[in-house]
Amino acid sequence: YSLFMVLFCGTMSFAVFFFYYYICEYKGGKTLGKKFFRTMVVNDDGTKPTRNAIAIRTLCRLIPFDSISFLFTNVDENGNMTRTWHDTLSHTRVVRDNRSTTIKKGA
Repeated sequence: YSLFMVLFCGTMSFAVFFFYYYICEYKGGKTLGKKFFRTMVVNDDGTKPTRNAIAIRTLCRLIPFDSISFLFTNVDENGNMTRTWHDTLSHTRVVRDNRSTTIKKGA
């Protein structure tokens, strides 16, 4: 393979990866997996995450072993998972999306 093709494919893969998470989580707080499991992303204070928080959250997914950091989480008294590395670094969290959960306007 040529260096150009390797760089091109790598760049395109990163772009698809980044924009999938960024658009899904910024627009609705949910990826397809979060819709299936009825969870959503919110800021630490329960407000809708900012664009910067979602960008940081998405970029942190590239940290080696971040994809298995869920193995080191627990479930709190409200039934929510404690934070993974990309949640901690972006000051976000994943919560259950049920009828009583609403995103506060703000920030």
